[in-house]
Amino acid sequence: MELTRLSKLRPRDVWGVLDDAFDLYRARFALLAGIAAVPFVPSYLLNTLVTTLAYKRFQESAESAQATETLIPLLIFFGAMAVGQPILLIARAIQYAATSVAIEDWLTGTEPSARHAWKQTAPHLFTIAFAVLGLVLIMALVYVVSCGALIFLGLPFLVLIPICIVLEKRGLKNGFRRGWRLALADFGRGLGLSSLVWMLEVVLQIGLGMLVGAIFSLIPGQKVDLESTGSYVTGQVAQAVTALFIAPLGGVATTLFYFDCRVRREGLDLTALAQETDVTLA
Repeated sequence: MELTRLSKLRPRDVWGVLDDAFDLYRARFALLAGIAAVPFVPSYLLNTLVTTLAYKRFQESAESAQATETLIPLLIFFGAMAVGQPILLIARAIQYAATSVAIEDWLTGTEPSARHAWKQTAPHLFTIAFAVLGLVLIMALVYVVSCGALIFLGLPFLVLIPICIVLEKRGLKNGFRRGWRLALADFGRGLGLSSLVWMLEVVLQIGLGMLVGAIFSLIPGQKVDLESTGSYVTGQVAQAVTALFIAPLGGVATTLFYFDCRVRREGLDLTALAQETDVTLA
C-alpha cells in the first residue's frame, strides 16, 4: 500500500481531529452518506417496523384496566427494543468500517469510492457483527453493575474495533484485541471524541423531532399526541434521518483518530516518510 499522504499526519487533539473530520465530511458528503445508507436504511426500517408493532400493541393494551393485560405487551415492547438496538449498533459499526476504507483510500492517494469501500468491508461483516455483540454483552454487564453510570466507557472500543478488523484485515480475536489496546492506550481522547459525536447526534435528533412535531401541529385539524403510535413513528423517522446525516462525520472522525493513535504509538507518519524517501528505518 502506498502511504503518500500519511507522512503528513501529525498528532492532534480532539478538536483538531473533529476539525479535519468536518472538512472531509463537507468535501465528500455524497460519498460518505451513500456508504452510510447501505447498512442504515434496512436496519432502521427493520427496527422501526418491529418496535412500532410492539408499541402499538402496548398502547392498545394500556386502555385495559387489568395490569396483566398491559404487562405482557410492555415486556414485548422492551424485548423488541433490546433486539433492535444491537442491530442498529452493528449497522453503525459496519458503516464506520466501510467509511474507514474510503478515508484510508483518500489518505493514501487513491480516489475513494463506495464500491471499493464495500468490497473491502464485505468479507468482514460477520466478524464485525460478532465483535459488536460481544462488546454489547460487556457493556450490558457494566450497565447493570454501574446502574447505567459507566455505559459511555464502551464507546471508544465500539468505534475502534470494527476499523481495526477491516483496515488491518484481522480476525475476530485479533481485531478485538487490537481495537481494545488502541482504545485503552488513548482512552481519554477516544472517550471525549466519541462522546462529542454522540451528543451532537442527540441534539440534532431532538431538534429534528421538535421541528417535525411543530410542522404537524400547523396542519389544520391535526392533533399532536406525544403518546400516539404516529408520534412514535415520527420520532423513529427523525432519529433515522439524523443518524444518516451525522453518522458519516462520526465515521470520519473515528478513522482519523485511529490513524492519530497509530502516529502517536507506532510512528506511522515516520514509516510513510521513510517509504517515500527510500530510507530504511532501524
